[in-house]
Amino acid sequence: MEILRIEKLNAGVGDNIIIRDINLKLFTRESILLLGPNASGKSTLLNSIAGNPRIKIFNGSIFYNNEDITSLDPVKRNEKGISIMIQNPPRLRGVKTRKLFDKICSRHIKSIVEREKEINEISKALQIQHLLDRDYGHG
Repeated sequence: MEILRIEKLNAGVGDNIIIRDINLKLFTRESILLLGPNASGKSTLLNSIAGNPRIKIFNGSIFYNNEDITSLDPVKRNEKGISIMIQNPPRLRGVKTRKLFDKICSRHIKSIVEREKEINEISKALQIQHLLDRDYGHG
């Protein structure tokens, strides 16, 4: 099932278009990896999807679960389950990484047992099992 679709997206900061004519489809249980040199538009693309108000959408569309979210603010997008995790996140004392992952998974997986299974599979694949019970962003 398609969960994210981007069509002919042009976005940037101010009057500067950073990404041009981006098309992307992401399906359930599919992962992608964005690679590119500095200033190639990776963060601009992710911030466009998340609805960062600093990013201007010049044209194109972003669909989440077949709903056009292009004009939704970041809070509404977050309520739908759209968030980004950054490479150097802020420290969140008292918020365990496992709890954050559980919150993210709970939007799509209702069973606690199934969520825990998913968290364990993902953390094993990313080799971060040892970080699950630490405060988020603590390392």
